[in-house]
Amino acid sequence: MLHSRDDQRIDASVGARLAASMPNAVLQTLASKSHLPHPGEPAFAVMTKEIERFVAELD
Repeated sequence: MLHSRDDQRIDASVGARLAASMPNAVLQTLASKSHLPHPGEPAFAVMTKEIERFVAELD
């Protein structure tokens, strides 16, 4: 699960509680204030890599 640490829409504690409620979930926090990091933000590259890693593990 991905969640921005300083998300201005949904507090990071909500993401932490949601991840804790899902079996085998792993919470990856992103260094961003955006709910969805934008291209050009360092967090965007981290988010993209984490999504690609997750999808690759589905095979």
